[in-house]
Amino acid sequence: MRKAWQIVMAVVLIVVLIGAVSVGVGLITGANMDRVFNVLDNEYNLTIYHEYITQELIPALLDAGLISK
Repeated sequence: MRKAWQIVMAVVLIVVLIGAVSVGVGLITGANMDRVFNVLDNEYNLTIYHEYITQELIPALLDAGLISK
């Protein structure tokens, strides 16, 4: 089982590395990051999560005393 996790982690690392290189090349060649954000937002609703965290979750945690500014 230990060997399987090493293989899984190696694959994940390779995928993340390829993604980072792809984004880097895209930025160097003048990619439009607004389009990337719009595609991700349509697929994964990033704006909804951001609004929930900033407008509801963080204030609730501050009021409960679990985090401090």
